[in-house]
Amino acid sequence: MRQIFYTLLCLFFIQNLAFSQEFSAKKRITRLDAGYAAGVSGDSYFYVANQGVVGSVAHGLQWEKLAVLGGVGFESYDDVHFIPFFMELSKPFGKQKNSDFRVRLGYATGFSTNEIEQPEYHFDGGAFIQTGVGIPILQQDNFNLKLRFDYKYQHAQFLFQPFDGVNRIQTRLYYHFGSLKVAVEF
Repeated sequence: MRQIFYTLLCLFFIQNLAFSQEFSAKKRITRLDAGYAAGVSGDSYFYVANQGVVGSVAHGLQWEKLAVLGGVGFESYDDVHFIPFFMELSKPFGKQKNSDFRVRLGYATGFSTNEIEQPEYHFDGGAFIQTGVGIPILQQDNFNLKLRFDYKYQHAQFLFQPFDGVNRIQTRLYYHFGSLKVAVEF
């Protein structure tokens, strides 16, 4: 519930910025990124190494000092898959303002990739936050190619409900991932 409140508060703040005179010049922007992620996943006591392929597409508005986008992605790791839905805020920095810093907030639905699926076991996704920087490789008027370095902190849970009973055992899982991606902006 807190995440929904803070997301709506951020959207309200961004909307007020968007309609102010300072941010009047805006343009539509689409970002596609794909790459490799590696890190650790597990509960509070036991972590294992995990790796996979990640990608996403986001679309929104870009002003001179801020960009606001919404998007969806797909992440395929060794033992699970996630489908993240997110809101992204990014801010340009540097002398020429062509590098950017971004923050993504969202929720990722998850499902297990185990071949033997048992009805009493269920894997669920959770909320996440992702931060990162983008460094330009190629830049033109309506097309940018960037190298992205990101860090992602993801919550998830593993549920066990034996014999279709009412009692459930819930294990919270935490994912810490670093990723290297190539992003196309147009």
